[in-house]
Amino acid sequence: MVGVLSARQDAADIEGRAALRAALDGVGPLAGIDYPRALKPVDLSDLANAVANPVDYAVEALLPRRYLTLFGGHGGSGKSTVALTLAAHIVAGREWAGLYFAKLPVVFISLEDEGDLVRYRLKKIADHYGLSHSDLAAGLTILDGTDFPTLATVNNAFGEKTLITTNAMTEVKEAVTGAGVIFVDNSSDAYDGDINDPAMVRAFLRELIKIARSSDSALCLLAHIDKASAKYGSMGNSYTGTTAWHNTARSRLALVVGDDGTFELRQEKLNLGKKADPISLEWTDRGVPQPIRFGLVARDDEIMVLQAIRGALADGGKVSTSISGAFSAARSLEPYLPPEFAGSKGKRRVDRAIVALSAAGKIRRETYRTSDRKDRERWTLAQVQADED
Repeated sequence: MVGVLSARQDAADIEGRAALRAALDGVGPLAGIDYPRALKPVDLSDLANAVANPVDYAVEALLPRRYLTLFGGHGGSGKSTVALTLAAHIVAGREWAGLYFAKLPVVFISLEDEGDLVRYRLKKIADHYGLSHSDLAAGLTILDGTDFPTLATVNNAFGEKTLITTNAMTEVKEAVTGAGVIFVDNSSDAYDGDINDPAMVRAFLRELIKIARSSDSALCLLAHIDKASAKYGSMGNSYTGTTAWHNTARSRLALVVGDDGTFELRQEKLNLGKKADPISLEWTDRGVPQPIRFGLVARDDEIMVLQAIRGALADGGKVSTSISGAFSAARSLEPYLPPEFAGSKGKRRVDRAIVALSAAGKIRRETYRTSDRKDRERWTLAQVQADED
């Protein structure tokens, strides 16, 4: 009887595919039905004026909007806390590790850790970095999905595999409306399928990419990797399973362990631009990740950059809060800094010093109006610093 049912199913399947093919070719009983086209022609009539759409980043280089970023790390390495640290700084619009963070609403979906634990981690992060609790409550949505974590599963019927999305995936799509960044922690809970099956992995990741595009959000999917990959980054390939995980994501991050036991947040892939430099991290006594400050060199940089800001302001100049372009802070301060701060490496030192000066309360952001009546931001000395002068 099983054999008879299988034969009938196979025949029905073949007949259905033939009818659909005929309809797409404009013949047969289903002809005339408007099926969505899988392939769209690209207009080349104005090829001379073709331009690339600029990529919008929620976090400079690390998290491109409308794309999927895969963030790998060994279980227990602290990647969930690092991701939550990024989320908190995005909501606050606060620089971190010398990188620009857009001020955006964030949805953090925790499928592994219960909500109370995530909330406690967030409190420690907020207290350590001086982030406003009320601002985080207003801009950050944390969803506890530990009871029913699976977003997609695989159905294998009659030898054909199909990705099946769950009610939890539907809830995710509803919850992220208006979000600028979405974190999903993590893939092993979200995807109930074979991590070595490229077709099903791609299907799952494409479902997430659809969410990123429809909500105009950066979507960061956390993923467990094995110990060998977590240590040294496995030659820049810190992921586990089929290469479909790597190939489908446009950006890929990894939290890896170095020889000396320190951690590095590395960007191992970025198809959309120049990769970010590795970020060395240390953990505070309360378990909060923070970028490692490079001792006396960092302090000397802060002193020189602060002096440069004073000089620029004394001359009536404006020090932009932007970190890129012709009017970036580093470009504004070039005349007031020694030659060692020239070039991309020097710019990175300036950016890191500005982040440290802001976190220390020595400089602050100030909004001003330009001659064409547009609001802009610039750095100015904090009141305490001004009083000391």
